[in-house]
Amino acid sequence: MSRRIRYILPHHSSCWVEVVAKYSGSGLSPDDPIVISDVANNLDAVKAEYEFLESRYGRRGITWILELQTLLEHKGRMMDRMDIKLRSGERVSLCFDITRYFGQF
Repeated sequence: MSRRIRYILPHHSSCWVEVVAKYSGSGLSPDDPIVISDVANNLDAVKAEYEFLESRYGRRGITWILELQTLLEHKGRMMDRMDIKLRSGERVSLCFDITRYFGQF
Protein backbone atom coordinates (compact mmCIF):
# COMPACT_ATOMS: atom_id res chain seq x y z
CA MET A 1 0.00 0.00 0.00
CA SER A 2 1.30 3.50 -0.79
CA ARG A 3 0.05 6.67 0.86
CA ARG A 4 0.87 10.31 0.24
CA ILE A 5 1.61 12.15 3.45
CA ARG A 6 1.27 15.91 3.53
CA TYR A 7 2.47 17.68 6.64
CA ILE A 8 3.83 20.98 7.86
CA LEU A 9 7.48 21.11 8.83
CA PRO A 10 8.05 22.35 12.40
CA HIS A 11 8.62 26.11 12.55
CA HIS A 12 7.73 26.49 8.87
CA SER A 13 3.95 26.87 8.81
CA SER A 14 3.94 27.75 5.10
CA CYS A 15 6.16 24.84 4.01
CA TRP A 16 4.37 21.67 2.92
CA VAL A 17 6.20 18.41 2.27
CA GLU A 18 4.73 15.46 0.43
CA VAL A 19 6.06 11.99 1.11
CA VAL A 20 5.01 8.75 -0.54
CA ALA A 21 5.43 5.92 1.93
CA LYS A 22 5.03 2.22 1.17
CA TYR A 23 3.91 -0.31 3.77
CA SER A 24 4.27 -4.08 4.02
CA GLY A 25 3.45 -6.59 6.75
CA SER A 26 0.33 -7.02 8.86
CA GLY A 27 1.73 -5.46 12.04
CA LEU A 28 -0.16 -7.95 14.16
CA SER A 29 3.01 -9.28 15.78
CA PRO A 30 6.72 -8.45 16.03
CA ASP A 31 7.32 -11.39 13.66
CA ASP A 32 5.24 -9.70 10.93
CA PRO A 33 5.66 -5.97 11.58
CA ILE A 34 4.58 -3.17 9.30
CA VAL A 35 7.67 -2.04 7.42
CA ILE A 36 7.67 1.54 6.14
CA SER A 37 9.81 2.20 3.10
CA ASP A 38 10.53 5.15 0.84
CA VAL A 39 10.81 7.73 3.61
CA ALA A 40 13.95 9.78 4.22
CA ASN A 41 14.42 9.68 7.98
CA ASN A 42 12.97 8.93 11.40
CA LEU A 43 10.72 12.00 11.42
CA ASP A 44 9.10 10.98 8.13
CA ALA A 45 8.77 7.39 9.39
CA VAL A 46 6.94 8.54 12.54
CA LYS A 47 4.58 10.63 10.44
CA ALA A 48 4.04 7.60 8.18
CA GLU A 49 3.13 5.45 11.21
CA TYR A 50 0.38 7.86 12.21
CA GLU A 51 -0.79 8.23 8.60
CA PHE A 52 -1.06 4.43 8.40
CA LEU A 53 -3.13 4.34 11.59
CA GLU A 54 -5.41 7.10 10.31
CA SER A 55 -5.84 5.41 6.93
CA ARG A 56 -6.89 2.18 8.64
CA TYR A 57 -8.78 3.40 11.73
CA GLY A 58 -9.88 6.97 11.02
CA ARG A 59 -8.93 10.24 12.66
CA ARG A 60 -6.82 10.19 15.79
CA GLY A 61 -8.68 11.62 18.76
CA ILE A 62 -12.05 11.00 17.10
CA THR A 63 -12.25 7.32 16.10
CA TRP A 64 -9.19 6.13 18.04
CA ILE A 65 -6.71 7.23 20.68
CA LEU A 66 -3.13 6.21 21.28
CA GLU A 67 -2.93 4.53 24.67
CA LEU A 68 0.73 3.53 24.61
CA GLN A 69 3.72 3.64 22.29
CA THR A 70 6.54 1.29 23.21
CA LEU A 71 10.02 0.85 21.78
CA LEU A 72 10.90 -2.85 21.53
CA GLU A 73 13.82 -4.90 20.31
CA HIS A 74 12.79 -8.18 18.68
CA LYS A 75 15.28 -10.56 17.08
CA GLY A 76 17.77 -7.73 16.59
CA ARG A 77 15.16 -5.41 15.01
CA MET A 78 13.85 -2.19 16.54
CA MET A 79 10.06 -1.92 16.74
CA ASP A 80 7.47 0.69 17.66
CA ARG A 81 4.43 -0.97 19.18
CA MET A 82 1.38 1.26 19.02
CA ASP A 83 -1.46 0.32 21.35
CA ILE A 84 -4.63 2.13 20.35
CA LYS A 85 -8.20 2.11 21.59
CA LEU A 86 -10.99 2.42 19.06
CA ARG A 87 -14.17 4.39 19.72
CA SER A 88 -15.98 1.02 20.02
CA GLY A 89 -13.73 0.16 22.99
CA GLU A 90 -11.75 -2.43 21.03
CA ARG A 91 -8.01 -2.34 21.65
CA VAL A 92 -5.53 -2.91 18.81
CA SER A 93 -1.75 -3.34 18.97
CA LEU A 94 0.35 -2.88 15.85
CA CYS A 95 4.10 -3.29 15.45
CA PHE A 96 6.16 -1.14 13.09
CA ASP A 97 9.73 -2.15 12.17
CA ILE A 98 11.73 1.06 12.59
CA THR A 99 15.21 -0.47 12.36
CA ARG A 100 16.12 1.33 9.15
CA TYR A 101 15.30 4.77 10.60
CA PHE A 102 15.99 4.32 14.31
CA GLY A 103 18.08 7.24 15.56
CA GLN A 104 18.22 9.03 12.18
CA PHE A 105 16.84 12.56 12.25
